[in-house]
Amino acid sequence: MKTTTMTRNQHKNIILLILAVLLIFTLFHIESIRSDAAGKAVTIQDVYNEMNVVRAQYGLKALEWDGTLYDCAAVRSVEMKNYYSHTRPNGQPWYTVNARVMYGENLYRSTKNRDAAGIVARWMASPSHRDLILDGSYDTIGIAGYTENGVSYWVMEFGYNH
Repeated sequence: MKTTTMTRNQHKNIILLILAVLLIFTLFHIESIRSDAAGKAVTIQDVYNEMNVVRAQYGLKALEWDGTLYDCAAVRSVEMKNYYSHTRPNGQPWYTVNARVMYGENLYRSTKNRDAAGIVARWMASPSHRDLILDGSYDTIGIAGYTENGVSYWVMEFGYNH
């Protein structure tokens, strides 16, 4: 009987496949965001639209949705449930999820039921978060939300078209 050993590339591909499957399961969970105070589900699209409404009020162009930044925000939103910080649970900086595309990050954690306007208003009330939302040099964004045990975690990841 012939035995074979896996090459490094095969091992790497299996790990990447496992991570992709885990990400898919995570993304399905992320889409079910907690309801606002009126019982209406708050979606990522709602938060994205509200953020662009606020930018327009300041004469800024709308940020384009970026799927890669969304993927990064999805990873970060799940990481926040155990480690609420701009440092990742493994001790690395936030942008190491994908340093090629991540240039700014806003985090928000809440036990209150807020609508999209309320979530964006909370970010706008914080000078450092407001600065990122109103930074005219960014042109792309990914937003993700995650709710578990009555706590909602929201992440905005900012980037540039290259």
